[in-house]
Amino acid sequence: MGHWYYLRILSEHDGLSQQELSKRVGIHPNTAVPAMDNMEKNGLVTRVRDPKDRRRFCIHLTEKGRSLRDEMTPALKALFARSVNGIADEELDIFFGVLEKIWSNLLNEKSAGSDAWEW
Repeated sequence: MGHWYYLRILSEHDGLSQQELSKRVGIHPNTAVPAMDNMEKNGLVTRVRDPKDRRRFCIHLTEKGRSLRDEMTPALKALFARSVNGIADEELDIFFGVLEKIWSNLLNEKSAGSDAWEW
């Protein structure tokens, strides 16, 4: 389950740098290193040196990673459906709108250089 976020993002944006992937997942790049090491060790991703910037590595899903994502997707969709059972669409729109505003506030605070939040 811990790899789901990485698998999902890479499904949509294969070949991101490790730093870009971390940012999209919302994890500090240093925290992502052990996850990437583990996923690479398990054959879910490969790291490929970026030909335009040899200091960077791009992360690519392997066929095994795609298969795992495909295997997990139905169970996660079912879990989400159960979790929102009985909640009106309008309520979910408000809920996700508020979450988006909170996330935006935190990102703006971080980009402004505030030390109030450790990432």
